[in-house]
Amino acid sequence: DLGEGAGGSVNRCIDRRTGKIMAVKRIKPDHGSSEEMKMKKMEIRKELVALLDSDCPDLITLYGAYMDSDDCMNICLEFMDMGSLLDVVEAAKSSSPNNPIPESILRHIVMSVL
Repeated sequence: DLGEGAGGSVNRCIDRRTGKIMAVKRIKPDHGSSEEMKMKKMEIRKELVALLDSDCPDLITLYGAYMDSDDCMNICLEFMDMGSLLDVVEAAKSSSPNNPIPESILRHIVMSVL
């Protein structure tokens, strides 16, 4: 288990066919109205299609997505072994607690996010 939040969880897994390590984000269904659930699923699907169509090297790779029998959406993503952006920032701060994160690193992070 890599992480968990109100909307679901992220697990590390291995594709049995290829041996590729990936992260699977499992999004639990909302308990709102059926119309709200449809709108949220459509929004997630639009974002997934945009990610699939992108060839930006700074974006995480989306391998695919599917709905399971529990009506959870499972999103198969590139596994990032350094953790989240917060993990990277905290590691940089802990390795040099009295010094700020170098501007060159912050610049790269900001440009990647934008």
